[in-house]
Amino acid sequence: MRHLLSVLLLLWAATPLSAADFQMANVRPSLDLSGQDQQVALLAPSLRDWVSGRARAILDSGEDPDPEAIASDANSRLAGQDFSTADIESLVQLVLADAGRQADAALRDMMEQMRAVNQRKSQQREAAPAQREQRDAVSAQARAEFAGRQSVPSCAEPPCQPRLVLVKPRPELAIVGKPIEHQPQAEVDSPSDLGDMESMRLQMYLDRRSKLMETLSNLMKKQSDTASTITSNLK
Repeated sequence: MRHLLSVLLLLWAATPLSAADFQMANVRPSLDLSGQDQQVALLAPSLRDWVSGRARAILDSGEDPDPEAIASDANSRLAGQDFSTADIESLVQLVLADAGRQADAALRDMMEQMRAVNQRKSQQREAAPAQREQRDAVSAQARAEFAGRQSVPSCAEPPCQPRLVLVKPRPELAIVGKPIEHQPQAEVDSPSDLGDMESMRLQMYLDRRSKLMETLSNLMKKQSDTASTITSNLK
């Protein structure tokens, strides 16, 4: 069982997601981890919750993952229960793997949100010329009407019939349907579809995931080297 878990984790760790992967229109999953799900399903519900919560704490803290600290927390959590060192090591791997999976999910959510924002900004940019033309047309008509009123002569004595300059509405200037909602020019003409804050947040999660995979890979390599040494000594 533990060997199967190690193989699954090694396969998953060998498929890192680059920034380019997450900039694609459709972000592909890193790997089907149904095998890991089966391993987690064998744990008691409270222990599954602990694995998920400890993984989330690693992501939220922003600190480098520390296998020794995770192992210490696992020992405290399982104090008084019959768990071997190998079981603790497996739990550490599960926590790191789950943290990586949560990072993948967060990255996919961020990309979906960014695509929605980019689409909205694109629609605003496309509507901007129509907005300006509409405002210019309304302003021109208002100026013409104001000029017409200014040309009305004053009457010394009634009756006086002032000549009113009538400005006929131009059909081509009529607003058909719902007016275009005005958007701040700075937002419409933003030079970048991906804001600085979104870019920094994306890079932060990419860095965290990369560090998680590096830590997990180093941990499993260390365990593999230890197992090889023991095997060699037994020969």
